[in-house]
Amino acid sequence: MSEIWVGRGESFETLHEGIDASSPGDTIFIRAGVYENDVSTIYHDLTIIGVGGKAHLVSTGKIDNGKAILVSRADVTIENLEFSGASVPDHNGAGVRYERGSLIVRNSYFHDNENGILAASDPDGEIRIEGSEFAGNGYGDGRAHGLYVNRVGALFVSDSYFHDTDTGHHIKSRAFETHVTDSTLDDGDGTSSYSIDLPNGGHAVIEGNTLIQGASKSLNKTLIAFGAEGKLHPDTSLTVDDNMFVNYRPGSIGIANRSDATAVIVDNTFYNVSEIATGPAKQTGNVVSDHLPAGDDIPRPGDEDTPPAGGGGDGGADDTIAGGDGSETVPGGDDDLFEVSGTESEFDHYDGGSGFDRIVAGADGTVIGLSQFESGVEVIDGGGFADVVVQGAPDWYGLLDFSGTTLTDIAQVDGGIRNDTIIGSDSGDLVVDPGTGDDLIRAGAGDLTLLYSGAGNGFDRVENGAGHSMIVAESDGTVIGLSHFANGVDAIDGAGHENVVIQGANDWYGLLDFGETTVADVSLIEGGMRDDTIVGSDLSDLVVDPGAGDDLIRAGESDLTLLYSGRDGGFDRFENGAGRSMIVAQDDGTVIGLSRFADGVDAIDGAGHADVVIQGANSWHGLLDFRGTTLTDIAMIAGGSRSDTIIGSSGDDVLKGGGGKDTFVFEGATGEDRIVDFGVGKDIVDIREAADGIQSFADLDTDGDGVLDGDDLPVSIVNDGTTIDLSLGTLHIDGRTDLDAGDFRFSPVPEVVTDGLVTDDEPVLSGRAAVEGESYSVYDHGDDIPAIAGDLKPGVGIG
Repeated sequence: MSEIWVGRGESFETLHEGIDASSPGDTIFIRAGVYENDVSTIYHDLTIIGVGGKAHLVSTGKIDNGKAILVSRADVTIENLEFSGASVPDHNGAGVRYERGSLIVRNSYFHDNENGILAASDPDGEIRIEGSEFAGNGYGDGRAHGLYVNRVGALFVSDSYFHDTDTGHHIKSRAFETHVTDSTLDDGDGTSSYSIDLPNGGHAVIEGNTLIQGASKSLNKTLIAFGAEGKLHPDTSLTVDDNMFVNYRPGSIGIANRSDATAVIVDNTFYNVSEIATGPAKQTGNVVSDHLPAGDDIPRPGDEDTPPAGGGGDGGADDTIAGGDGSETVPGGDDDLFEVSGTESEFDHYDGGSGFDRIVAGADGTVIGLSQFESGVEVIDGGGFADVVVQGAPDWYGLLDFSGTTLTDIAQVDGGIRNDTIIGSDSGDLVVDPGTGDDLIRAGAGDLTLLYSGAGNGFDRVENGAGHSMIVAESDGTVIGLSHFANGVDAIDGAGHENVVIQGANDWYGLLDFGETTVADVSLIEGGMRDDTIVGSDLSDLVVDPGAGDDLIRAGESDLTLLYSGRDGGFDRFENGAGRSMIVAQDDGTVIGLSRFADGVDAIDGAGHADVVIQGANSWHGLLDFRGTTLTDIAMIAGGSRSDTIIGSSGDDVLKGGGGKDTFVFEGATGEDRIVDFGVGKDIVDIREAADGIQSFADLDTDGDGVLDGDDLPVSIVNDGTTIDLSLGTLHIDGRTDLDAGDFRFSPVPEVVTDGLVTDDEPVLSGRAAVEGESYSVYDHGDDIPAIAGDLKPGVGIG
């Protein structure tokens, strides 16, 4: 799967171009900015993520496709995007139009569209809305809504904010299953109708929300309507639990249940609601008040205090601005000084404007809370106080960009609990605890130290910079989660702690490249569950458990130990390095899956465990070549289900070809080998470079009767099988006492071919090479000209 970048200066300047260039499973990163009339239909699985702020997709006229700015017809994830202005001739346009598959929307903003999101029917589909805002959507005819979902399998809405909908409902769902949790639905100054309309029932859970009915403009006295249009879904049920209902309109109804199912209404608070419910209902633990709560007691997302202009700091003068008690947007003017003290983690957004601006702590232990920080000031200064911490807000895709900021006397920078982007300073050193979530961390020109502790750190992506960067474990058992790691830091240090583990993310085609990274006091590196590329270090010895999936493992200049256990490790491919590399089994019955193996490690060790098997992949023309690999405590080498070439080690091997037409190669010293499933008429024994005197079948069939039997000098029949003395080794073939010339091939020492020149010089075997998966001998015939030779097609030479 690939990454595609969209935005000014990137490979693609429009999202439409990026989508056209994408393939299934790709991720598109789109830079913050305004993208006018950038309309697309998505036909394959895709993830689209706004970077550096929200990417704003705005329609300035009628949309040509008659549907939406984005039309989703696959499994699609949308994160950190903004949609506005969606309009079509039938007044049913949408920021996003869902038509099939799975749709996940996170941390996105839909405003001033005819519909925020409009979903067609797909009974097998699923839609998830997380941490998003819907504002001012609707056409004004009552048929367009903030979120309108037709007969979809399931709808999940969480941590989201719907407000000021024009005439329609905030949420209208015909889904078979609907969950709305921990969200706010506020009529505000809009002309909204129902807060939630579930016209066909279904399994519905409404929990932990705040629902606010407008004072005068609301067009309907009901906040939640259930089953109003009939045609109810099977297994219809309604649970309304732990919500706050606030009504500013006379004569309101909290829940209007028009189905036959008994609504469960429990532990809610109703302010100024005339009637809790109509229709069948079981009510328990609800609190009812005739009075409206104080405005400050009603939770609304986005309640931020903004200081006044002028003396408040935005008047163009050199200001001293003291932060308030709540989360604020704090603007400045020219040379500004922002004073912060206290340990309460309020998260402010600083915009120093022009001039030289500073944030200064006023006491020991000060916590400087930052939200979406974009180098908005030039200096953050602990003021000489102890234990001053910079704390990132728990924003979806929070930003802490210190590239243009110098930090002084700051003990530590703490990331938020979600997926952050943290950018190091170009003018100073930082110590950062990224926190939980899957973070993107970019080092700068200054030094960067990243602190990890415990096992819940998420999977972070780290990009190195010009300064010295390192990850340091803070406790025993620390798990350092990494995603697409390519020498992202200069060093990873367990700092003397026990059981420190590096864990790769479960990415498709994950990457863990430690080639230029020093790794110390790390007990184990664990690959992800999918197909990873793992690159050993040139600087440090590593112990790696590749995990499941079919992995590519490249050893480096330092030693590499690979641990295998059980039977689900996939089929891995190895490329050896200059250091010593080995595979070690961890328990009885371990299956070590290998794909196109040609001396990919120096040793494979069963470590005294019983029934350890090397299993080849089911590849066309699979290769298992162990001539340069030492095998210990290996019960069997087994090929895959297709035609394999199997070459044992110099020790005693038990070989099994599996299905297909397999070739068992014996070259030089081979030990006492055994083939347990030699097939009649399809498998073949290829004898290469045997002892003098064995160059053809006649050298084995010494009595000339065409069959190998006990009358032939190098042959004996043992236990219903045939044993052949090859002088440099012994071969026993189980279950066959009728071997003939068709079961053998004798490959003489090949002539050396270099650049089309055939030479009769006596070649000297100097090594092995793999070309397109096939194994070849490397010879040297003088003049410092090496050559590769083997079972080449006629007329093909490799020099």
